[in-house]
Amino acid sequence: MTATPQGGSWSGTGIVDAQDGTFSPATAGAGNHIIRYDYTDGNGCAGWDTAIVVVRPPPPVTITPVPPACINDPPFQLVSSYPGGSWSGPGITDVNNGIFSPQEAGTGLHWIVYTTQPDQYGCVGMDSINIQVFDVPNARFNTPDTAFCDRKDNNQTSIEILIQNGSTFDLVWDNKGIIDTMSFSDTGAYRVSVDNIAGLNEYRLIKIIETSTGSACESLLNDTVRVTIWPGPD
Repeated sequence: MTATPQGGSWSGTGIVDAQDGTFSPATAGAGNHIIRYDYTDGNGCAGWDTAIVVVRPPPPVTITPVPPACINDPPFQLVSSYPGGSWSGPGITDVNNGIFSPQEAGTGLHWIVYTTQPDQYGCVGMDSINIQVFDVPNARFNTPDTAFCDRKDNNQTSIEILIQNGSTFDLVWDNKGIIDTMSFSDTGAYRVSVDNIAGLNEYRLIKIIETSTGSACESLLNDTVRVTIWPGPD
């Protein structure tokens, strides 16, 4: 703020620098605020003046919260309570319609901002949210296709499964035609015992679901390992 003569001091709600007369609308808040300027000259004579500063509230806007997303989720639309504004931030692929793409954003925590158009007084409203994007887990067989002769005592073998990305998982697999779910508490390589029968034994990974983030990120899998048991001589 300015006044003549210079060199006096400012006071009132919203004044954050009494010497320079810096007024902060955010500090003052919406409403009418009386600001006073006091000046004393070299003879000790004092004078003062006041002004009313009107701070208008911005347009009220709230973004509807969204749950964590998985990086392989399709793009989705964000919603605000005040239409007609614009969106910004990582993963925003349509600034007018608020389309958020987890794949474009990448994994991590992303700050998204919505800004309204100026109202009749030139005031704009803003709101922001954080959107967490999680990576999807992955799993594959580390054991190659194998074959050996049936010796009656070696049909129980183990196959190795490698799990990546995340922390706790449910792994759905096909165990010779029987769909089953195995749970794992960490990434890494795991050996799973299987009972083979004479002939072709197929084991297939179907789906893996990450269960620790609350987002249930999952990946569809199609990895197969085949164990062939050749019948031995009678």
